[in-house]
Amino acid sequence: DPTTLRFRRVNARLGAILGYTAAELMRLAPIEDLTHPDDRAATRDAFQGLGSGETPEVQLVKRCLRQDGRPLWVSLVATAVRDASGQLVGILAAVEDVDARKRAEADLLLHRSALNAAANAVLVSDARSRILAVNPSFVKITGFSAADVIGKRPKLLSSGRHDPDFYRNMWVKIKET
Repeated sequence: DPTTLRFRRVNARLGAILGYTAAELMRLAPIEDLTHPDDRAATRDAFQGLGSGETPEVQLVKRCLRQDGRPLWVSLVATAVRDASGQLVGILAAVEDVDARKRAEADLLLHRSALNAAANAVLVSDARSRILAVNPSFVKITGFSAADVIGKRPKLLSSGRHDPDFYRNMWVKIKET
């Protein structure tokens, strides 16, 4: 409902995502009450933009609150439904659970931050021994820029001071981890 922001209809999938039955969702307070407190203002502003005609569609990635109180990241796409005279008569929304993706992104950001802050040189290579990434310490310690080494094999780092067994043993250990 564009005035009260209460559900008029919901499907069972939304209930499953949020931990409610569809019937329970229909009896709940406004949509805002299902939104994480930190995301309520942005949600309210987005829906007001729909209601005023300022924006024809809303796309948000926000946190909802599940029935058990846990936050859940969702992607919401909503559009205004208007009658023949242009009067707002409803809001149609699709909600997708993106919680796993958002948590994975947060983990990647944490790992990237840790690697970038590491004092030791770190390089990441693929199964074909091509360098995929290096951290800032690698650049500082080796003198190679990331552009110099990305896509190349770590062999370019060989000093020539070690015998071939040293490098073979090093690659055995690297592949074990």
